[in-house]
Amino acid sequence: LDVRARRQCASALALARWLSGEAAPAPRGEENANEEALLARALRCVHAVHYPLLASCVGHEAARRQMALGGSVLALELHSAQAAQALPAQLRLFRDATSLGGVESLAEWRHKY
Repeated sequence: LDVRARRQCASALALARWLSGEAAPAPRGEENANEEALLARALRCVHAVHYPLLASCVGHEAARRQMALGGSVLALELHSAQAAQALPAQLRLFRDATSLGGVESLAEWRHKY
């Protein structure tokens, strides 16, 4: 369990840094040029990334002091409700579902305000 939790947290931090622009994605070769273009277009829809260990996150300093790993959950704000509703169905590595406490990678759209 310890190894899985550490890997989940490390993956969440890496994904949050990449989506927020704090870290560039690793080069993937010319054969993936079309996928890279689609990915770049998708990233333009991201308005904000919320993860406690991101420097841009409100409460970042407190999180750094209190949290060893940062957690395995991150939140995205997209530029439109339509983009937010469409995102979960477009993902290949995440399932469109509400978490019931399992270990799957899930994405869910919720309208908070």
